[in-house]
Amino acid sequence: MFIDFTGGPPIKLSGIGTFVQPIALALDLGGSYRVLDLICSIYSIGTAGTVVTTSILTSPQNAIEVPQWPVLGAFSTINTADTSVRATFTGALRFVRYSIAVTVAAGPAYVTINGYARTSE
Repeated sequence: MFIDFTGGPPIKLSGIGTFVQPIALALDLGGSYRVLDLICSIYSIGTAGTVVTTSILTSPQNAIEVPQWPVLGAFSTINTADTSVRATFTGALRFVRYSIAVTVAAGPAYVTINGYARTSE
């Protein structure tokens, strides 16, 4: 199953902080998809020294906020524009969403996260 966390244009992140996908936009993997093969791409990044760290969170329900959503895994940190990193995450529960931490930003960062969900390794 193809999955696209951004749902269209890249996610625009402005400023320093952690940006978590709203619960209402969490992706429902249904009952059988447990493995995610994803690519995180950064198309633009703030000034030199800006670091973008992207994690995937998972939960059996989509009614509880961040502290109860365990981290399924994280992509390698990205600190240059026009860079993509790939990762495979196993053990996904029914719902997944992203958490993106940006440090030293002096301009917006544009991020996409997409790939495939599958039932087994």
